[in-house]
Amino acid sequence: MPIDFIKEILETDFVAKKERVQNVIEGDILVPDSRPDISRIISVDGRIRVQGETIEDGKVIVEGTVNFNVLYVSESEEESLCNVESSTVFKQEIELENITPKMQSEVAVEIEHIDFTMNNERKIGVKAIANLTCNVIEKKNSEIMINAEGPDDLQILRNKFNYSSVIEKRSEEILIKDAFEIEDNLPEIKEIIKLNSRISEKETKITDKKIIVGGVLLVEIMYITEENRNLLCHYKMEIPFTNFIEMDEALSDMMYSSSIKLNSIDTKLIENIRGENRIIEIEAFVQLDAKIIENIEKNLIVDVYSPKQGLELEKKMILFSRRLETKEKSVSLSESLNVPVESPGIEKIVSVKAKTLVSDYHEEDGKIVIEGVLGIEVLYMAGSDLQLLYSFEQEIPFRQYVELGSAYEDIDAEIELSDARVKYELVGKNRIDIVANFDVECEVYLSEEAHLISEITEAEIKEGIEERPSLTIYSIQSGDTLWEIAKKYNSTVEIIIESNNIEDPQNLKINEYLLIQKESQFQLN
Repeated sequence: MPIDFIKEILETDFVAKKERVQNVIEGDILVPDSRPDISRIISVDGRIRVQGETIEDGKVIVEGTVNFNVLYVSESEEESLCNVESSTVFKQEIELENITPKMQSEVAVEIEHIDFTMNNERKIGVKAIANLTCNVIEKKNSEIMINAEGPDDLQILRNKFNYSSVIEKRSEEILIKDAFEIEDNLPEIKEIIKLNSRISEKETKITDKKIIVGGVLLVEIMYITEENRNLLCHYKMEIPFTNFIEMDEALSDMMYSSSIKLNSIDTKLIENIRGENRIIEIEAFVQLDAKIIENIEKNLIVDVYSPKQGLELEKKMILFSRRLETKEKSVSLSESLNVPVESPGIEKIVSVKAKTLVSDYHEEDGKIVIEGVLGIEVLYMAGSDLQLLYSFEQEIPFRQYVELGSAYEDIDAEIELSDARVKYELVGKNRIDIVANFDVECEVYLSEEAHLISEITEAEIKEGIEERPSLTIYSIQSGDTLWEIAKKYNSTVEIIIESNNIEDPQNLKINEYLLIQKESQFQLN
């Protein structure tokens, strides 16, 4: 009897390739003619921005820019403390086998460390070490069988599959703009020489047709004054923001994920009504990324046979990715930082800046083990003169655990660390005690594979089946299932259960015996 079957297209997406590489970005920074010569470099920091990513056969090409800020001391009486800004472009090719332009890429880039050398009083060599994490997502449409009809004794085995699918993904860059006028009791601004910034208090919510993202941009300004060139002042600002990403498929009860990254920030001095430089205008570009995730459950055919008719099956291997859960954890790290022996002691701390980086992660005994680095930069005064402004950096490795509740063999994770909030205390002149707090968000995905039927055709009866006895005594072995036993001996699961009075088909006992009756009635020529 011919086999009739119904097919459908199964849409899946999964991480086809994942790679983490380091890129060394080098460049030279030249001091402009309007600035005095460099006597001593205090610090060099930078912010990296991806401006394009392209997939070609076998590789992902990432292009972007690193914006550097150099703080230095000169011997000029008019300008003892100066800064220089510069930018360097970069291009990184990430080799990945078997990827094609039809796939999608997700690239995250972070600066791990910046080294610098003073080539001469007008030229600085910089070397930024950047970590690039690249996920290549493959969307696949596979034609599979969802139902089959044929002989009366046709046996069909279905398994339940749960998987996740990204049904919509959007990225958007927004402009955050605000202006602040410093109080009259603070000195007038001559020049902003350094700026620290971070995003805090991320809040997100999904509604129909959009994902709402909110947070606070925290900005710390350091500036020198018109009245006293040796006076260094601070001003802190908080800029709350709320924006939304339009998502055509969004509904208020859907699963989603989102991230916020500060791409760039600029300041501009504006005179107030009295003609004084007291107004600071902030322009920041923030990257918002969001995706909507749907969990899908399907009962799919994994095996078919007939005790009386030969069948040949063609199967396809399908990869599934299932989002298990999102875990969040607050982390607090305490550490003592010592001033390098070659640097003078601290009279006054100017600022303490922190950044968090993920180095690696893996699954271990039902938990995600995250290894990372907390980088601390301390800017301080060794005396009352700005010529005595110094900085030092220290990296603090950390290891954190995110409990999953169960152990899994093949998982992937997307880990996001918030910017760190730092409290500090000066102990003597050569030690700082810090407490850094940050949040860990971990999205966990389980990867599974299945071999699903795409074609069924009639075939010759397997040789030797006709000669088998009508009744077989079988000793249950480890790993056996009733389906596999019934198929092997041309019976059915229902008949074996009935013949052996099996109460729990899922709990077979090793070395017990089954009586198996052959149902085949082959016609011999």
